[in-house]
Amino acid sequence: MSVDNSTQEAPTSQLLAKVVGEFTAQLEENLRIADEGIADSLEEAENAVMDKAKNLFRKRIKVDCTGCEYCLPCPCGVNIPGNFLLYNSYNLFDDERIKNEKLKQY
Repeated sequence: MSVDNSTQEAPTSQLLAKVVGEFTAQLEENLRIADEGIADSLEEAENAVMDKAKNLFRKRIKVDCTGCEYCLPCPCGVNIPGNFLLYNSYNLFDDERIKNEKLKQY
């Protein structure tokens, strides 16, 4: 007995086409914006705000992990980048409500 997979493949193909189309549109927009950007175009005050935000972010990040997963697989089964992400996310916020919401996401 042969099975007709065409009805099962169509939704998958349509979903894939949609995802690729959205990705392509986003990529084209990013390239357009980058093309229109001018190097060193921020004012001194804007650069100061960016530096302040960057320093605050770096101060709150406890583990400098890129999430590259080079450390995986862990011989003990620990999701090392996932744990670092959770730890960093938790320390990023002062608000306990937000911290608890971050914990629930994992």
